[in-house]
Amino acid sequence: MLTKSTAVELARFGVRVNCVSSSHLNTNMHRAANLTDAQCDSIMNKEADTNPMRRAATVEEVCHAIIHLTS
Repeated sequence: MLTKSTAVELARFGVRVNCVSSSHLNTNMHRAANLTDAQCDSIMNKEADTNPMRRAATVEEVCHAIIHLTS
């Protein structure tokens, strides 16, 4: 809603507002939090079940989207 509200407010000035909402990213964050491999796998599987693509996004995919929107 923040993106939509900001886009509506700034449209009259010719400003476009975009948002990248990546859901869950496949990073080493869970391992850095000292979780076991089994715990990490469990979290990734639960997240995948809630994602239409049935997997976590990669950092590279999100970066490409941001680069595209800012170019």
